[in-house]
Amino acid sequence: MKSVIRRIAALSALGWAALVPPSSAAAPEQTVLRYQASSVGQIAYAELADALGYLAPLKLERVGVQAGGPGGLQLTATGQTEFAQSFNGSIINAVAAGARLKAVAAYMSTSKENAVGAWVLENSQVRGARDLIGKKVGVNTLGALWDASVEEYLKRGGLNEQERKQVTLIVLPAANIEQALRQGQIDLALLSAGFQVQAEQRGGIRKLFDDHQLYGDVNLASIVFSADYVEKNPETLRHFVGAVGKAIEWLRAHPRDEAVAVYKQYLETHGQGSAVNGLQYWQGQSVATPGGVILNEDFARWEAWQQARAGARAKPVDIKAIYTNAFNPYTGKVAQK
Repeated sequence: MKSVIRRIAALSALGWAALVPPSSAAAPEQTVLRYQASSVGQIAYAELADALGYLAPLKLERVGVQAGGPGGLQLTATGQTEFAQSFNGSIINAVAAGARLKAVAAYMSTSKENAVGAWVLENSQVRGARDLIGKKVGVNTLGALWDASVEEYLKRGGLNEQERKQVTLIVLPAANIEQALRQGQIDLALLSAGFQVQAEQRGGIRKLFDDHQLYGDVNLASIVFSADYVEKNPETLRHFVGAVGKAIEWLRAHPRDEAVAVYKQYLETHGQGSAVNGLQYWQGQSVATPGGVILNEDFARWEAWQQARAGARAKPVDIKAIYTNAFNPYTGKVAQK
């Protein structure tokens, strides 16, 4: 099995080499990148790049599991990790609060096949946004994508600010949200990836909406480094972003079973065997742009949401200063609006 996977990675690397612009030959300034593993049952592109051999000579050092994007951003901003993955609106929040962060690649988008769903019990009286007034909604963290999606759904449903305040968000570990719904502790559960697949298979629930219905095919989240790290380690960033971009395109081009086989072996050989079981429910994931190129609208669409949350404390944020495509070899393949 291992030899098969090595051949898969080698052939894939050769096949994609002609499509990928050459990366810098200069040596990386730093070679060890600390990060937190994902907790939402998705394939992490940095880990996939490592599994396929694209990341060397860079090495990943896992320092726990990321419970939520905002928490991961704090660790990166304070130098406890080199990079984090987070919802773009959360990145704007952090920068507005004074964190020096820089997004370097898009890493998650929504699609019909890979959407975060909002679910109620099958016999629930909740049929629309207005029915959620006075109800409880389970999310994995505040100030992140699920929070923003609930807010957007309520707005589109015609709820004014005072009515929206009557919908209570309850923070729960992602693995416990379905159980809380079935036990009546919450009225609406936001579920993603394998958690959503398993819940749907068990039945007795009904989808109210999902984020693809709200946003369409757009990038929702990015990989972020501290601005200081980016300034001091340009060759490290150039190599890392190029490797992640190649991994994004490899995953886009290869069948599910092949991707799962490669990633499963990586998890097992890197101390993450407990995460392997969740791969059986993995249905795929996507990034809306080649190689994870960031579009200005990936951040601009969340500017009003961030300012509304901050209220009178809101400080203007220069959206174009939050991200950079300077290290991405796929940049020339994407037209910015």
